[in-house]
Amino acid sequence: MYNETRRAAHCGAQQARDESRAADSEDLNVTKRKIGILGAGTWGMALARMLCVSGNDVLVWSAIEKEIDALSSTRVHPNLPGMKIPKELRFTKSVEEVCRDKDILLFAVPSVFVRSTAAKARPYVAEGQIIVDVAKGIEPDTLYTMTEVLADELGREGGPKKVHLVALSGPTHAEEVAIDLPTTIVSASPDVEAAQFVQEVFSNSVMRVYTNEDIKGVELSGAMKNVIALGVGISTGLGYGDNARAALITRGIAEIARLGVAMGCNVHTFAGLAGIGDLIVTATSMHSRNNRAGILIGKGETPEQAVKEVGMVVEGMNALPAALELAERYGMDVETVTEETHLPFGDGELTIFPPVGVSGSNELGLTVLASAGEHDFLITGDMERATEKKLIETYELPELDVLMAGHHGSKNSTSKELLDTVTPGTVIISVGSNSYGHPAEDTLRRLARAGCNIY
Repeated sequence: MYNETRRAAHCGAQQARDESRAADSEDLNVTKRKIGILGAGTWGMALARMLCVSGNDVLVWSAIEKEIDALSSTRVHPNLPGMKIPKELRFTKSVEEVCRDKDILLFAVPSVFVRSTAAKARPYVAEGQIIVDVAKGIEPDTLYTMTEVLADELGREGGPKKVHLVALSGPTHAEEVAIDLPTTIVSASPDVEAAQFVQEVFSNSVMRVYTNEDIKGVELSGAMKNVIALGVGISTGLGYGDNARAALITRGIAEIARLGVAMGCNVHTFAGLAGIGDLIVTATSMHSRNNRAGILIGKGETPEQAVKEVGMVVEGMNALPAALELAERYGMDVETVTEETHLPFGDGELTIFPPVGVSGSNELGLTVLASAGEHDFLITGDMERATEKKLIETYELPELDVLMAGHHGSKNSTSKELLDTVTPGTVIISVGSNSYGHPAEDTLRRLARAGCNIY
């Protein structure tokens, strides 16, 4: 126990020294480096511009050829309209060209594409290559972090015998980096020399880079904070205030830290930039895709609708299944509803029914019955007819005063079978007319035939 405590204290002290060194060093990047960037999304392009402005030779590749054509011709990224792409920054459609003879390879693709991108790059990655990953996520099947995915995929036949992997993570919105607002970030790797090399290359007058040997803790924080931020957004969308937001952020980082310590991470990591720092910016800013998507879900949109409206990858949704699996594997408490649950609610009671659907994400939501005296109100979420039938068969539902129409009045929800069972006096539809065709005319006629008041 003494040795473990001493090692933890040493790691914390080393991290503090590293951060202190970085904090006292600005504009360290005085040598021109060759940098290949795989991925031309907002974060990849914000970093590409910053590195180019710092005097580096930067080449950007994307799997989407039309994206390369548009960026190279317009010199503007559609999601970063305030950023001008320097003429010195070059683009390529060749994955071989972006990988060959580079001081640093930067993987800036969404987490779900890290493995497939690494497979494309594998034949061209040099032995001893320094590789930086900026994607944040956990691979669902393997539960690998992104640098573990890279190590696994690049280590296969035909790949380099050895690479130096670094995770670059922290409270960094691309929208702010793109216009040179002050930013801090962490270069994490057990390979101290590689982490310090990346620190040197990425440091400048607006970007301050710290180092940390706890790469797993840094990557776990980056993935899990997206899940918490999604929840914070949902809370905001439901109309809850700053008190609830602060509670979710604070208890969220505590849960992330407990999981991280169980996985062998340094507890101090979660109190730093890559931990609480990244969670704060992701859970409170409207630049955050996860926060924005959560707000939309809290206001009644489906996850699919929220992602479509945000218009970019929402990593918290990708990380959620892996977060639950990791919590189960390491014995962490996770509150999930697997049986009928009764909770006090003012003078009444909430009955929460676990998911009964099996098809898609819309079918796996909770059903909530609010009861006060003789009055009952039921919310079925986005169930369609087959799942509503299963709900009726599985649970004993009372006659209702009020029913919330399923899936915003979709034609496939609020079926005749459900209406005949719960006989609601009033049905509430959570949206007016919209581009999705909600509420459907079929549903409105069905409710009218059942004699329901419709609001």
